[in-house]
Amino acid sequence: MWKDFITSGGRSTLEDPDFLRLSIMNVMAGAGCVAFLLFLVLDSTGSFGWSTLRIATDLLGIALTLGVIVGLRAGAPLGVMAKLSHLALFVLLLLLAVARGESVLAVTIPLIYPAPAYLLLDSVYRASIGTALMVLCLYAVILTNTGGFFEDMVAVLDGALSITLAMAFQAAVMALYLRSRQQSIAWLKSLKDTLAFQSAHDPLTGLQNRYTFDEVISREMRRRSDDRLFAFLMLDIDSFKAYNDTFGHPEGDELLQRLAKAVQGLFNRAEDHVFRLGGEEFGIVFRPRDRSEAALMADRLLEVIESMEVPSPGGPHRHITASAGLLCRAPGPGPDSETIYRLADQAMYRAKETGRARWVEANDEKRKNDGTH
Repeated sequence: MWKDFITSGGRSTLEDPDFLRLSIMNVMAGAGCVAFLLFLVLDSTGSFGWSTLRIATDLLGIALTLGVIVGLRAGAPLGVMAKLSHLALFVLLLLLAVARGESVLAVTIPLIYPAPAYLLLDSVYRASIGTALMVLCLYAVILTNTGGFFEDMVAVLDGALSITLAMAFQAAVMALYLRSRQQSIAWLKSLKDTLAFQSAHDPLTGLQNRYTFDEVISREMRRRSDDRLFAFLMLDIDSFKAYNDTFGHPEGDELLQRLAKAVQGLFNRAEDHVFRLGGEEFGIVFRPRDRSEAALMADRLLEVIESMEVPSPGGPHRHITASAGLLCRAPGPGPDSETIYRLADQAMYRAKETGRARWVEANDEKRKNDGTH
């Protein structure tokens, strides 16, 4: 029940950076509502003497605190609610100091302002301005002797100095805390983004990896909503083992990086996805208008790879080539990523078996051979 209250029905969790602000708003609003209800009962019964201003302050306090709780429950934007909560806090604390001016301790009530202000506004600059304004307003309350609780100038100066020191100390501590918290959150976000990128991309080429491939295929199969095809082109560098054995693994890594850039240069639309699936295997998910366009892109890719003019130590070709398998599907629900991978992989190895440096379409196993598909 407590957790449900401070999170406004589960709007946030401990891992959420806004959890602190949300819980503070609910706790302060709840405590404030109870306090103002108690004040209203006491003021209505004349326990503190009758005062229209005090009763009006109590009613306003109840309305504002309940409004914060209800607004957060209703899903109001957290940033907006934080600013409104801060404004309500500022106004109510000043009204309490003025309305209960017959008590010497009343002027100390607003001293709680800095801590929640810094946390609610999440800004050192804005909260510092708010603290300075609160100090000036309290000076006005003291100097005009609004509540009649100071009898001489010595008491006025002493009160002003006490307020200044108390507020300045709180503001300094909260500013340091908030700055440190913001830096920690920024560092954690950066670390999270870095880890997310590393988990989704191949460290050598920077391409998306097999894990991301599964996610992309699943998403693409669900969202096929236009007339274009879904196409997956899987390719494998021919004689790559021989290349590694002849020139060494560093040269092999450089070849993979060059090929990755070449593939990205050809498939460079925002909706294209290029993957390194493992070893010398690469994959491309793209959306051609028809099978003819898909075939054209497959042809161009093999030509681009051969035009890199990387020497081939084995096989009938002078330069490094690649074999590929192409799978095309009409819009709508389709197989899972494992099935798509398997079909394209089978087509790719059929291309290798029939001479390499060509591609085969997985759907009907048509081969690229002497310009005929």
